[in-house]
Amino acid sequence: MRLWTKLRSKRHMSDISVRAESPRTEDATRLLREAFNELARRYAEYSQTDAALFPVEQAEQAGAVFLIARLAGVQAVGCVVLRPLPCDGQSTAEMKRMFVTVEARGRGVGSALMALVEREARALGYSRLRLETGDLQPEAIALYEKHAFIRIPCWGTYATDPASVCYEKVINRSI
Repeated sequence: MRLWTKLRSKRHMSDISVRAESPRTEDATRLLREAFNELARRYAEYSQTDAALFPVEQAEQAGAVFLIARLAGVQAVGCVVLRPLPCDGQSTAEMKRMFVTVEARGRGVGSALMALVEREARALGYSRLRLETGDLQPEAIALYEKHAFIRIPCWGTYATDPASVCYEKVINRSI
């Protein structure tokens, strides 16, 4: 059973709903394309790196989920992928492709996505979440720190990328 959440933003009084959906829908494809385009605008070499490639199969594997945020239950305005991350024998998941459309920023969409991705991770048995963002994404950095993510040394391919900024959050100490 998939979790879902519905919030009413106090600042803008707009309904935000977040739920698991297929990463192959038209809305998912559009959001992932917009996320890619935004990163390519911020990072000159982005489209030429392996990080730019994101096979949707990563969001469909066992232990993964693709979440979409909608305003008023209709307009898709944000997304995030939760996928398993083999890491030191720990039950760790990685957040990927966290994105909120420009028009929806500042309305609580990012926080709604963060709340549900954390609940999904717990429900799937993960004990911690990791993510990588870039040094030219101050909005993302502020969101992750607001949600108690702690900066850590980067791992894997991120370790050699000087623009990478990595975070982790322990979400279930009993596992």
